Amino acid sequence: MFVFVGDESNVTQSKQARFFIYGGLIIAADKASEATKSITSIRTKYGFPQDAKFKFDSQSRPANMSPARFLQAKNEVLTACAAFEVRFMAYVVHHDVATKQRPDLWLWALKTLLCQFNLFLQREESYGICLVDRFEKDMSVLRRIHQQGVDPEIEDRRLSHRLENVWCYGTINIGTTHVASMVDIVLGAFRYCVNEMIRKNVPLALYKKVRPLMLCEPGNPAKVNEWGLFLRPTKVRVAPYKQEYDALLQHLESLE
Repeated sequence: MFVFVGDESNVTQSKQARFFIYGGLIIAADKASEATKSITSIRTKYGFPQDAKFKFDSQSRPANMSPARFLQAKNEVLTACAAFEVRFMAYVVHHDVATKQRPDLWLWALKTLLCQFNLFLQREESYGICLVDRFEKDMSVLRRIHQQGVDPEIEDRRLSHRLENVWCYGTINIGTTHVASMVDIVLGAFRYCVNEMIRKNVPLALYKKVRPLMLCEPGNPAKVNEWGLFLRPTKVRVAPYKQEYDALLQHLESLE
C-alpha cells in the first residue's frame, strides 16, 4: 500500500512567486514508519524543540539553531526521502494564468495529482490513501472526491473519473505527523528552484536532490513531464506567458 501526502506552496503571487505549486509525495506504507523515524532522528540530532515546526521556510528555524545547521537538517530530510524511495509530483501554473482560468486552483491541482497517484497504484497493482494539508472545507471536498470522482467538469455532466485504487482520504498538518515535514521540505525546495531564477547556486544544489525523487515514466528517468511534473495549462497561447513557461523549463533543465 502507498500513501499520498499533498500540500501547496506560493499561494499568493509576488515578484518572487510567479508560479503557484501544489506538490505531493508518494510513500510506500511499509517504509513510512522508518522514514518518519528518520525525521525524528534528524530533529534530535539538530536540537529541534519538541513543539517546534520543521518546515522548509527559514522563518520556522528555531532560535537556538544557526542557519547553516538548519540547512543541513533540511538536506538530511531530502537525503532520507531518496533513501526510502519517496516519489514526488508537482503541479505548476502561472498565477496570472490561473486567475483568468478558475478560482479553485488548489482543487484542480489536487485532483490532477490524485489521478496520477491512482494510475501509479494501478501500475503497482496496489491501493493507497490520500492525506492532505488542512484547508478550508477540507472534509466536504474530500468527501466529494471519494463519492463522485475527480473530473473537474463533473458539474457539466461529464463522466467522473473514479479513483478506484484510493480507498481513504484525510487531512494532516505540521505537528501531527513527520510526513507533513517531509512534503513541506521537498515541496519548498522545488518551489525555490521554480521561483528563484536569478541566484543559481542554491537552486542547483536543491534540484540535484529533488529531481531524482520526481515520478518518471517507468524505465525512463529522463521523462518527468506529465508523470511527476504537470505544467498547466498544457498549451499556453498568450505569448508573454508562454515565454515565462519556456524560460522555466529551460531553467529546470539547466539545473539537472
